[in-house]
Amino acid sequence: MHRASQNIETIAQYAVLALILTWVFSSWPQLFRMFPLHIKAVNAQVQVAVKAFPTAEGFGQNSLGGRGGTVIHVTNLNNSGAGSLRAALEASGRRFVVFDVSGTITLTSMIRITNPFLYIAGQTSPGGVQVKGATTIDLIQVGASHVTIRHLRLRNGFNGTPSGEQGAALRIYQPTGSPIITDVIVAHCSLQWSAIDTLNLYQQ
Repeated sequence: MHRASQNIETIAQYAVLALILTWVFSSWPQLFRMFPLHIKAVNAQVQVAVKAFPTAEGFGQNSLGGRGGTVIHVTNLNNSGAGSLRAALEASGRRFVVFDVSGTITLTSMIRITNPFLYIAGQTSPGGVQVKGATTIDLIQVGASHVTIRHLRLRNGFNGTPSGEQGAALRIYQPTGSPIITDVIVAHCSLQWSAIDTLNLYQQ
């Protein structure tokens, strides 16, 4: 009689367990929908910002560059026009600039970057790119956020005017009336031949 009572109790326990498991499996979708906000909040806390490039360091390391944008090819060494470096850098929208050519690009006037979200991938050139010019102003100005510049040689040059009129090879600045420029990174670039500032950074 005692053994029969134990068997009945065991069967009852298994039956209760089976009912609980049946309820859990049948109610799982409803339970999952009860906590979506909490799960999203946890995921948001563990998200890690993607770097501008794997080895990027410093304040500009999280520059978005042209991520998710259009790939623009530099196909010639001209000062301006279709396929030129100037056309690529002065374009608007998210853009990733690659080079199909190698050699020296001689500028007759400054290139001004005013539109954000730009990645200049000098490392894509088959043999490297040098940008030079003989101007009384800067060679390249960056007045926009989220700009990544890699593997360029910038040579401003001297045009015979007093040194006080010479500009920088690269100037990163805050345009008048614009928000502070952030997330700009310059890596593996060579800057030379400026009479005053080779690299200049300032804000209003």
